[in-house]
Amino acid sequence: MKINQLIFTVLGSLCLASHASSSQIEQQDLNEIKAGITTEIDLAHRFGPPDTRVVDTRGNRLLHWTKLGAPPLRGYLPIIGPWLGVQDVSWLDLWVQVRANGRVEDYMYKIHQR
Repeated sequence: MKINQLIFTVLGSLCLASHASSSQIEQQDLNEIKAGITTEIDLAHRFGPPDTRVVDTRGNRLLHWTKLGAPPLRGYLPIIGPWLGVQDVSWLDLWVQVRANGRVEDYMYKIHQR
């Protein structure tokens, strides 16, 4: 009986860890970005470090994040999951312009689905 509890505990922990590490960007996170108010530090806390960071000669920055969407349930089904059909893939690209003073000037995002 203790072996079963251990197995369920380990599997549950792995599922939670994989979900937590996916660091998806939700719509409510995007709605929290406010030009002139949100700072680069706020963005780093909310989305993690950007994948790309470009700085111009005036100190303005362009930050870019790419985040994968949640995998469909069939991706979690061993052996038969791939037989259920082509896995849908979605990802989000987020670009944020930050002024030299560290505040957001503008942002844009695009949700891709394949």
